[in-house]
Amino acid sequence: MKLDEAVAALAALGPGGGSGRVLLERADGVAHLRLDHPQARSAVTFRMMRELAAAVVELQTFPGAAVVVSSTDPSAFCAGGHLGELLEHLRAPDRAEQMALAMAAVLDHLRDLPVPVFAVVHALAVGGGAELTTAADFRVLAPTAQVHFVHTRLGVVPGWGGTARLERLVGPTVALRWLTQGRPVDAREAHRVGFAEAPADDPMAAVLQRVDELRGREGAVRAAKAQLRADAAGQAAIFAARWGGADHRA
Repeated sequence: MKLDEAVAALAALGPGGGSGRVLLERADGVAHLRLDHPQARSAVTFRMMRELAAAVVELQTFPGAAVVVSSTDPSAFCAGGHLGELLEHLRAPDRAEQMALAMAAVLDHLRDLPVPVFAVVHALAVGGGAELTTAADFRVLAPTAQVHFVHTRLGVVPGWGGTARLERLVGPTVALRWLTQGRPVDAREAHRVGFAEAPADDPMAAVLQRVDELRGREGAVRAAKAQLRADAAGQAAIFAARWGGADHRA
């Protein structure tokens, strides 16, 4: 699903208002996407889905160095979809499928932004929140943070494209183990299997330090990320566009 189609699909679902926000703030060349719903452990409402989609649209032309996804709730990164709203407004399977396709597209486009995307996970990321972490290029967890693909324990499976993204990150065996066991994964295990960076006592500070290391070579970093999505001919063309350029000569 194209991003504009996802935006339209989400606009047709759920209540027009609702609680929770997705805040998009820019500071020092970094775009901060913050889930702001502390009264519900950052659970994502329909309003937040629409605001996340709008933010991803806006960030496609972001000229900075990186995007950082985090939460304003100290107790949770994200508790997934807001079950009260989802159960009330998505009783019909076709509407649930529409939401799933739209959110999967939004998270895929978040992952495919031209700049590196970091997820700062300071606490629990459960269900759809765990899926959200898979849409980042890098995940930095606090030592006490957990990523919990709880879905099968609730009688469902991931609905926001998290299964495919998880498999690409950790391989089919680990992905199936996490999905079928439905248990929380701590920061050390996430790092050991390559899902996350080394645990950091202050994950936000660790991410911002990483971003600082990218400064001065943002063009090459963008090109490297673009190569990951390109075929052999596309990779060669991206290389040729950088070869002999001002950054290369410097």
